[in-house]
Amino acid sequence: MKKQILRFRKRMTLNNGDILDSKHIFILPNKNGYIFLSVLVVMIFFGLNYENNLILIVAFLAVSVLITSLFLTYHNLLGVSVKVQDPQYDIFAGNAITLPVYINSNKHRPIRNLLITTLQGPALFVNDIPGNTQSSISLPPLKRGFRKVKRLSVSTNYPLGLFQAFSYIEPHLSILVLPQPETCEYLLQKTPQSSNLMHENKNNTQRLISSIAKGNDEICGLKPYRMGEPINLIDWRQSAKGRGIMIKDFSADQNMSFYLTKDSIKSLDLEEQISMLTYAVIDLTMRNIQFGFDFNGLTYKPDCSRDHRQRILISLATL
Repeated sequence: MKKQILRFRKRMTLNNGDILDSKHIFILPNKNGYIFLSVLVVMIFFGLNYENNLILIVAFLAVSVLITSLFLTYHNLLGVSVKVQDPQYDIFAGNAITLPVYINSNKHRPIRNLLITTLQGPALFVNDIPGNTQSSISLPPLKRGFRKVKRLSVSTNYPLGLFQAFSYIEPHLSILVLPQPETCEYLLQKTPQSSNLMHENKNNTQRLISSIAKGNDEICGLKPYRMGEPINLIDWRQSAKGRGIMIKDFSADQNMSFYLTKDSIKSLDLEEQISMLTYAVIDLTMRNIQFGFDFNGLTYKPDCSRDHRQRILISLATL
């Protein structure tokens, strides 16, 4: 029995972008169709019972309209393909999601009264569109992490609204929902707090920590302060002279690594920490500042590339 149910579900559902054919299109009367059929039966009954040819003529004319509507509804959906694609922008938790939808038809005619619905959001209605059209469907805000796009329903009631032809499409698509950034102040740490650093040389780390502890760094100049740099390096005497906020540039800083850690932000709540670190990662990448990351078992060596940003954000989203 389970195998038969699974086989029936597989038969009912098409893959993303597949063309709707006769094996995957189902058609049933809708509410208006059942009312029309009921009136038609009553008309035929009265026409036969009272031998009224005029009523019978009208009834059989209505039957021809019903059959024509059935075929037109079916052919309006036949040959249509719907493909949902992953959005090419960052999606953050708590924000509405818009997915691009490509609607194609292998027939040289416009698509009329097409309704695309999903269990996760409002429906998309398109009418009189050419055979190759791009639109979009909205999903409600989702929680962070990889979220699966649920099954779509494609239907039409063209031309008279008496029948509804429908089919189902399985997108097989997972979208990445990033944590919602929370604006905050943060401080970069000179060294990560974890004792076991992935992809880092322990000897270099120990030598770096020893150099900081002994105070062997030599100042080789001053440079303007940028958001996210340690405030303990600010030269306050230069600021007092009205020369702006300057920080000390140490000769050993070329080998120094700065990290975002749990101590970089002021929060004890995990979700709030994730949101604050998401903001810090995005902000540092936009400012092209090289930084490492060490939080809750996630460790990445210093970098400032977009790939580095994306790796960290994916890890935070799935934490």
